Amino acid sequence: MKVAPMAHTPQPAEVIDGRYALSGQPAKERYGRAFRARDRKADREVHVYVLDAENGALTGSRLSAFQSSHPAFPRLHHVGGPFHGRPYLVFEPPAGAPPRSDLHRILAPEVIASVIDLLLGAVGFLHARDLAVGPLRTSRVFLSERGGRLAVQLPEVPFELLRPLPQRLLRDDEHPPYTAPEVLASESDLSVASDLFAVGAVAFELLSGATPFSENHADGARSRGREGSLPRLPEKVPRGLEELVRWLLSSDPDVRPLSAWDAHEVLHDAVSSLPSVDPYEA
Repeated sequence: MKVAPMAHTPQPAEVIDGRYALSGQPAKERYGRAFRARDRKADREVHVYVLDAENGALTGSRLSAFQSSHPAFPRLHHVGGPFHGRPYLVFEPPAGAPPRSDLHRILAPEVIASVIDLLLGAVGFLHARDLAVGPLRTSRVFLSERGGRLAVQLPEVPFELLRPLPQRLLRDDEHPPYTAPEVLASESDLSVASDLFAVGAVAFELLSGATPFSENHADGARSRGREGSLPRLPEKVPRGLEELVRWLLSSDPDVRPLSAWDAHEVLHDAVSSLPSVDPYEA
């Protein structure tokens, strides 16, 4: 997508459409600028994302995924514009913060398994709408406590879905420890299989405190997931849970689970203490 320069750069204290009062310095994102703001009409804090240009990726199926009430994604309140010729999106603020690096020492593997289950539910929700999550890594997973239980949110996913179709990984999104080898090798678009690989990499890090792979270029990624090449997880991790993580990290995308729901079922078989809740309705 060609990005035209923004003719007018929104400034702190500026008010969009007489309603959204911007505050703080804008964060430059790939497709625009993100602001914290106050919705004067609804009397609530929001995040406003002003796009650099008209975006053909703003299709009904993509927008509807974030107008839903799925707890893993910031809710899309409003699509507006033009604001100085540019559309803008209004989201609820993200909840939580990235997990601590020593989470595996603080929480039991069975508790971390509940986080993995919520991640699978989130990506499965998108896959049911023919959407891929794209670049996912541990620092982009926000954890919080809700009703006495851990909750997961992926606050950057809505912005990743602004990329045009087919969803390809951009060069500055290459994070080899989390990116499927077939994507790094430019042999595949982002897919269900590549998303599940990323979930496996995040799961490995949450359970061990370290990423499963350290290659920093695509060439070394081709051998990932081969039998014996993955480090072992700590002994306290249930065997069935470790086997699931290794399955998600298979180097061959055809060997990985067919869907997030398949992985969800195997996870519940491996960790009996997980709450028996139904997956979010697709």
